[in-house]
Amino acid sequence: MKPFLTILALTLVLASCTENENPAQPSSEIWSLEGYTCTFCLNPDEFVAVTDTTYYYTFRPDSTFSKTLGSLQLNGTFYKYSEMDGREYLHLQYSEASSNLNLDSSSDYFGTIHFCGQDFEPILIREDGKLMGSWGACDGPNLVFRKEDSTGNSFIF
Repeated sequence: MKPFLTILALTLVLASCTENENPAQPSSEIWSLEGYTCTFCLNPDEFVAVTDTTYYYTFRPDSTFSKTLGSLQLNGTFYKYSEMDGREYLHLQYSEASSNLNLDSSSDYFGTIHFCGQDFEPILIREDGKLMGSWGACDGPNLVFRKEDSTGNSFIF
């Protein structure tokens, strides 16, 4: 009887090991510039599409991100938060090194963090599944980003 119980216990242990105890983590999400509107232009509601962009954000499940503009890249961390009116945003907090490059007027990175004086970059999570930068509040364009691979779930939404 003892060998039977040993074999049964071993079979149960081996069977439980075949299941994936660590389901696959969601992969990084790449959001590229789709286009923009201009608050202070002749046609402020006109959407200008961008077809060949090198401007995108890469968000990772570990709450880190990269912002790429051509060959330039800034890095930091992010989290999601809600305003009192119920709109959701991503709070992009740049690393100290990236922030210093952004503020150095002799750097190629100067002015690449689009914000209005606060120490972070807020990104609106729109109801249509797109992201919109906040630069428009500072007389810049309202930048709209779309998820590169629309298949699968987003860990941002």
